[in-house]
Amino acid sequence: MEVFHLVNSVGHLGGNFSFTKMLALQNYVGERSAIDMDKIIDKISAYNIFTNFLPGVIYCFLVEKFFGISLIQDDFLVALFLYYFTGMVISRISSVVLEPMLKLTKFVNFVDYKRYVSASKEDDKIRILLETSNSYRSMIALLICVVASGVWVEAMATYPAIHDYSHYILSCALIILFLLAYKKQTRYIVARVEQYEDQKETVS
Repeated sequence: MEVFHLVNSVGHLGGNFSFTKMLALQNYVGERSAIDMDKIIDKISAYNIFTNFLPGVIYCFLVEKFFGISLIQDDFLVALFLYYFTGMVISRISSVVLEPMLKLTKFVNFVDYKRYVSASKEDDKIRILLETSNSYRSMIALLICVVASGVWVEAMATYPAIHDYSHYILSCALIILFLLAYKKQTRYIVARVEQYEDQKETVS
């Protein structure tokens, strides 16, 4: 709203609006944007940084270093959202692809989600341990994605026809990935609601 009023004031200046005043307006808008970005960054939790943002940054750096896939951005705002989105994709791969594989092979033992919710209410450290565990899982998924990216680059070099459909393949893969992530997240929500209703009935 402050920027809107400032623009209106500038409009009333008419022909007296100088180049210096234009620069002042640009600086003002730039300062306000910087403040808004600071607020956004402050709201990003440490957990999101380690599971989403950090893996995104590392992935973009490694694939450019190893395979020449240019994802590093000079624009800060574009880089922030690109790295976060990339990390979110990696995090979802770790959740809906890597975790079921670990369950299937029984490499890691898991407990029922309702039991986890009940236990975490009594022991706060369980939630912290889970966040640390998920961070490790995201890093494993990160390295798998780096290797997969190298295989993809080699496949396109060997079979150039794949390149024409690469955008469609990537888009479809992302759609499937986020559909699975949405399904899993909804399942957690349903489990929490059911547990709340069970506890409410028990108290009644």
